[in-house]
Amino acid sequence: IAQAKANGYAIIATYHKSSVLGTDDTAELTAAASWWKTNYGALGGGFTINLMNEWGSHSLSANSYAVAYNSAIATVRQVYSGPIIIDCPAAGGRARRGVPRPSRPRRPRATTAPASPTTTWCFRCTSTPTATTRP
Repeated sequence: IAQAKANGYAIIATYHKSSVLGTDDTAELTAAASWWKTNYGALGGGFTINLMNEWGSHSLSANSYAVAYNSAIATVRQVYSGPIIIDCPAAGGRARRGVPRPSRPRRPRATTAPASPTTTWCFRCTSTPTATTRP
């Protein structure tokens, strides 16, 4: 991280625990938030956090997703005030919840997203060979 910063790179660091990808276990998301709280400063700070790689399954409700992330974000905010990247559930396969396709006529639909006062966050959606995309 220090070398990348010294060379002028913008860094996004991700908590990645491959054994729990796609899990709905809030304890895993809480553990990720606690890890960032403990280690952000030790890693030198000055980079963007992706709170946890691919947390949440296809069956996770928007409300459960928001509640879990709101709690995790609150933990991370104890040590970090920059943007937080949060992955869309189901490895990005549920991206329509975060960024709905407008209907005709183009009217925005309501979405549920983590509400965290005075914070910046963004969704990260990925595409995998098994993901289904709709036009």
